[in-house]
Amino acid sequence: MAKYNHSFLVLASVIAGGILMLMGLFRVGRLAAKVPHSVIVGFTIGIAIVIGSSQLGEAMGIKAKMGYSFLAKLAGVAAHASEISVYAVIIALLTFLITKYLLKVSPFIPAPLIALGVGTALSATVWADKGLVLVKDRYGQIPTNYFTSTPPSLPGFSLSVIGDLAYYVVAIIFVAAVESVLCSRMADRLAENKGQPFNPNKELWGQGLVNIIIPLFNGFPHTGALARTATNIKVGALSPLAGIFKCVLKLLLALFMARYLEMVPMACIAGILLYVAQAMVKPAEVREVLGMKSRLDLGIMIYTAIMVPITDFLTGVLTALVIYAAVSFYLRRRKGSDPNISRERDQMSPVT
Repeated sequence: MAKYNHSFLVLASVIAGGILMLMGLFRVGRLAAKVPHSVIVGFTIGIAIVIGSSQLGEAMGIKAKMGYSFLAKLAGVAAHASEISVYAVIIALLTFLITKYLLKVSPFIPAPLIALGVGTALSATVWADKGLVLVKDRYGQIPTNYFTSTPPSLPGFSLSVIGDLAYYVVAIIFVAAVESVLCSRMADRLAENKGQPFNPNKELWGQGLVNIIIPLFNGFPHTGALARTATNIKVGALSPLAGIFKCVLKLLLALFMARYLEMVPMACIAGILLYVAQAMVKPAEVREVLGMKSRLDLGIMIYTAIMVPITDFLTGVLTALVIYAAVSFYLRRRKGSDPNISRERDQMSPVT
């Protein structure tokens, strides 16, 4: 993508968005129901590990940028262990505890906001000279000009350009569709949704709209946000209106309070996300998979939970699905020829 400008990305995203909307209309989202429960549980654990590990450097006050992958982050923390700030660690722990215990009192208490206020006050007053990493240090000034747009364009017409465009369109569709639908399914489980479950076809339709509109206003292609979805649920969101409110609130905060948001210590944000990561893993769900008589489900859960942080979301989930399908097919073919294998296949958990 480096050889193309932003307008080319906008074009790819707009095309991908249109196809995603068509996928929703033609009910392609029903395929999400065929993902095994063990993969979903392993995926949730893996994402929790990813979120937690991504915040280790910030929670420890390390100023150097960590690598992208799970192993690179661990290596980065080890390499910069001498830079660990006790003040950052205290703020991260304090934020974690304030969020955790205030939410136990009531989900209607804005626990993360209170925790951010406490952490920011400490970093701006009594610990102002302790070298804490702030949002502005990590990301620079928060932009407030929202009224710029970039139209889509094709830089010439050749087989090479069309081939690249097709590649990026397929990549956006694939990542947006798979991650968004699995994110929504994970959200249903995290929220212990007893009412109407999410509609994967509406999810695809909505993701299509987002990927058409947002890039036109200088944004990037979007998928379901795993970390933000989990955060929203774990801090008390009770309906889809929470997401709409969060959108409006973030715009207003960025527009009117950007200079104050830049003063928030990164350790404070790390504390909130560490709380989210530990809250995502539900012991009851893990015990449910452990209680299954099928060794395949147990193995797939462990495999997915390990591969998602070590590789990436797509590699971990897709290889888990391929392995699950291949082993299931093998056991189905062997069924009847060996009583033990037949019994193993019969006891496998249903796909939920």
